[in-house]
Order: sequence, then structure tokens, then C-alpha cells
Amino acid sequence: MVETTDPIDNDITSDVMHVKVVHQRSKSTSSRHVEVLCGTVLTGNETRNAAQYIEQRANDMHLIALHRYGLRMPDPIKLRELVTSLGRSAAIVDMLQTKHAHVIDMRTQQEIMRNHCTSKGASFILYNYARLATILRKHALLVEQNQLLDVPPVHEIDFSLLVEPEEWQLLYAYLIRFPDIVRLTIGYGSSPQIAPYHMLSFTLCLIKCLSKYYRRVRILTENRPKLQPVMFARLCLIRAVFDMLKVILHIFDLEPVEEM
Repeated sequence: MVETTDPIDNDITSDVMHVKVVHQRSKSTSSRHVEVLCGTVLTGNETRNAAQYIEQRANDMHLIALHRYGLRMPDPIKLRELVTSLGRSAAIVDMLQTKHAHVIDMRTQQEIMRNHCTSKGASFILYNYARLATILRKHALLVEQNQLLDVPPVHEIDFSLLVEPEEWQLLYAYLIRFPDIVRLTIGYGSSPQIAPYHMLSFTLCLIKCLSKYYRRVRILTENRPKLQPVMFARLCLIRAVFDMLKVILHIFDLEPVEEM
């Protein structure tokens, strides 16, 4: 529960953690009250407020989507909605790249670049999420057309067939570590905290590994008995990664893009 004022002790229940965003630590302490120290964002003539910054990032993301990812949408209304969503996501990722207690200087374009506030992180995350969605959607379509078999239950899949380095990384460095990253982001036990930059760093490393993996390894193969077991194992792996990414986007309040 995010509070704008101090919570009343009588209203605090055992299963609710009250979070308050502050610019200066208070002297009072409470076991059910967490203060998130938020640093100041310095603005100037080029970036006067959040709305202007989001609009700038929307224009940046539009160019990135056009030239880097080949985005083509005939419907101008849907295109504008997508670009606006991408701009908002870019702004969120830009802010979370800096520790939340630090000052972000955005008074000039040079300061923005010096603080590593760029749109690349958001576009990289959302494009790879859309890429996984496309692979899974294509497989579902081929199953409907009886060109491929559906993925069998997990206990019937031979995961020992996953021998590529990126497959081991995705499984052990990211999927299995994800609960620990969540705990690191919100704190452990009696020492709660909010540190979203930990999860963002984890996500960007995950996306880098994932991008390298599906560029090098073919996920969907021909419908031949010898190839099916490996394809099923890989589909199960990327489905798990896709589901984890969906949770991460929800945590960051980023709107998922399933087609780009």
C-alpha cells in the first residue's frame, strides 16, 4: 500500500506493508512502514516536466522501431498508441537505471546522455518480449494447422537435450535466480527496501542472453520425430522465460508489446 501520509498504527494489519515515498528520511520508525527515499530530478528548458520527457522518448522510440526493428503499421491511430506506450516505457526504464535515492540531472541534453538516460533499454526489452510472443504464436498456429505437435506435459520433456551455453544461462542464471532477484529488489525479512535498479540490471542481462540465443539457435524446426524432442524442450524453456518477462513488465508497469 503506497501512502501519501503517515499510516495510523491502529490501521496497520499484519499482512500489509505500508510504503511511503519521501525526499528525506524521518526519525520515526515502524516495523510495518517502509520509506522509499526518492532523489530529485533536475529539469531545465529542454525538459521541463515528465510529460515533455515522455513525448521526447516517444519520438526516439518511434525512430528506433522504424529503423532498427522495421516497424510498419498501416493504421496511424494504432501506431500513435504504440509509440506513446513505448515512450512511457522508455521514460520508466531511463529513470530506473539510476539508484532511486540519487539525483537525476536532466537540465541539458548533455546531462541526459551523461546519466545514461537512453531509450535503448526499453526498446531492447520490449522487442525481445515481442519476438518470443511471435515464436510462441507461430507455434500455436502451426499446431492448429496440424503441421506441428503441441508441447507435451513437462514431465514428458527431456531437458537434458538443452546443451547450448545460452540454454544453461537462461535456466540457471535467470529462471532459477528470479525469486532471489525479487527478494533483493524488495529486501529480506525485517529489512525491507525498494531497489528496482537491481531487477532492471537483471532484466537487461537476461534480454542480452535471450537475444543472442534465438539469433543463433533455431527454435521451431521441421516436424520430424528426431527433431521434436529438442524443439519441445526449447519451446518449454522460452515459454518459461516469456512468462517471467511478463511478470517483470508488470512489476515495472511497462505495457507489453506482442508485435513489433
